[in-house]
Amino acid sequence: MYIVIHNLYRKLLGREDGSKAYFRKLGDCFDFVNKKEFASDLSKEECDKIKDHDNWYCQAYDASHMSIEQ
Repeated sequence: MYIVIHNLYRKLLGREDGSKAYFRKLGDCFDFVNKKEFASDLSKEECDKIKDHDNWYCQAYDASHMSIEQ
């Protein structure tokens, strides 16, 4: 399962352009990458834990929402 964040940096870009980025786990750190092939395949529990903080992620990256993909 993959965590996806949608429409990053809306204010900077001045629009919602349909962009998305995937969550990549790096030990205790993380980043977002633009290709699924570089993303971390997460367990349901890991996805749920991240999604519990989706408001924070959306505010930090000025994103519209987060979702989970198979």
